[in-house]
Amino acid sequence: MAIIKHGGCIVVDSTRKGKRIPDALSKTIPIWCTTINTAVRNCALQRQAAQTESGGVSNVSVLSSTSLSTSAKVSMDSCENEPQALLLVPSLDIKRWDTRYHSLPSLISRSEHGQIAEKIDGFSEKLLRFTDLAPLTTRLLKPIRPIWLTPQSFLLKDDLPDYSQVAFFPVVCLSASRVVLEGMEECDGYLYVQGSGDDEEMWSKGLTPDLFWEHEDYLLEEGITSAECEKRAREIVQQ
Repeated sequence: MAIIKHGGCIVVDSTRKGKRIPDALSKTIPIWCTTINTAVRNCALQRQAAQTESGGVSNVSVLSSTSLSTSAKVSMDSCENEPQALLLVPSLDIKRWDTRYHSLPSLISRSEHGQIAEKIDGFSEKLLRFTDLAPLTTRLLKPIRPIWLTPQSFLLKDDLPDYSQVAFFPVVCLSASRVVLEGMEECDGYLYVQGSGDDEEMWSKGLTPDLFWEHEDYLLEEGITSAECEKRAREIVQQ
């Protein structure tokens, strides 16, 4: 899992006129983060209970079955593929293993936040039912949590945030779209259209990032028309 290997990840997306952050970054990814955290915690609790009942674990503090949330009482089928693995989740305390749903108050209203949060237990049950999460209970030593950045975010180049010591793995939701009036803006040498980078299969003519940077000077030669630029892009792709 890349998040574990690198201590987090960055997910980049763009959005159209009138929006600062796309729904994928403001809703979908945060929901997945909370669902995974909840499912991993519940799987860990179930495995601890099973190991304790079978006498496979000693001197381990285990929450009683009455203290488990309703969503934790799910089928054990997806959590027992590795009975020999000792549970290493650092804490089952809510303050250390965060299962809360995190959202942006500027984009998600309290009402919508509450409605989504109520569905997390159901989402985690389904995830446990169809996915083997046992390996994550020994490898994911911290929960994952979304963090949002946009072109309007203020960061110092020489003082970037260090998340290595925080109590979670960051999932940086990076919106590449700069919000502009009317969705477009005349810039030096080009017209910026908010969200135009999305759905690249519709406009890239098959040009990949590597091909673009390899032929950047040829494609952006001063004085050529947009039609000529598209013609050159097609030639490069066909080579």
